[in-house]
Order: sequence, then C-alpha cells, then structure tokens
Amino acid sequence: MVAFDLSRLFVAWAVVAPLCATCLSALTVGGAATAQTPQQAQKAELHLRESRVLTEAWVYLELANANYDGHRAKAMRELEAAVRGLNKSLQKNGTARQKAIATADDIAAAKVKFLREHAPGVINPQALSDLYLRQAGTILLQLRPALVQLNQPKVLKQVDAAAREIMAALRVR
Repeated sequence: MVAFDLSRLFVAWAVVAPLCATCLSALTVGGAATAQTPQQAQKAELHLRESRVLTEAWVYLELANANYDGHRAKAMRELEAAVRGLNKSLQKNGTARQKAIATADDIAAAKVKFLREHAPGVINPQALSDLYLRQAGTILLQLRPALVQLNQPKVLKQVDAAAREIMAALRVR
C-alpha cells in the first residue's frame, strides 16, 4: 500500500479549486460587453469561456506526475497554444472584464507551474496522477461539442490533439 500525506492533496486542491470555481462561474455568468460590435462581444465571451475551461484542463495536466513518455507535455503544449490563440482574440475584441479574467487565469496557471517546479519533493501517488490526466481528458471531451457547434476548427484541432496525447499517456503509465 502506498502511503502519502493528505496535505499534498489539499494543497493541490487549494490551488485548483478556485480556478475551477471561477471557470464554472464564467460559464454561467455573463458580463457587460463593450466590445466593438455585439457579434464581437459574444464571440469574445465564448473565447473567454473556452480559454478558462482549457486552462483548467492544463492545470490538471500540470498537477500530474512525470511526463508519461512525453505525452503529457505534448498535451500541455497543445492546450497552451489554444489558450494563447483565444486570449489573443480576447485582447483584440474583449471587454476590460474579459481581459482581466483571462489575465487572472494566466496568473493562476503560472502559480501552479511555479509551485510544481519549486516543490520537487512533492510526488502524488500514481493513481492520483492518472486521475488528474483523466479529469483533463474529460474536460476536453465535454468542451469538444461546443467547439464543433461554434465552428472553432483551429481550437478543435488543438483540443483533439491534446486529448489524443492524454489517452496515449494513460496507456503508457
């Protein structure tokens, strides 16, 4: 039996929980749009929601152990590229609120990455690491229909690539 300190799990959850909560609130609460046109405002809000969900998936991947033969890192790069593209659109057409939320999410993700890089002795049990990967994959699969419906081929391609890498990672273990 593998023994581990539950405090590590609580520390990880303390980092992820606020991001998850804000992602869920962003999906349900719209803000006042002041973008150039109503269509651009609506598109910017959708990009913000997609970016937040992809950032949440990225955080789960960051919390996983090891690299799973490079598949975890490849999935993370795909998600980073997708978020970067969505946030670029937000910076161009989003409201100040949307830009602030996207920036706050980037900061939260950077904090998670910093904590992982500077706490090398913290290793989760393999089962928990696999669970993080599965959760990231589930998030991507749930987002996929919206990307298809909203005609987001570039982001969809990146999400599909990340999902394939996650599945490959779980086969490697």
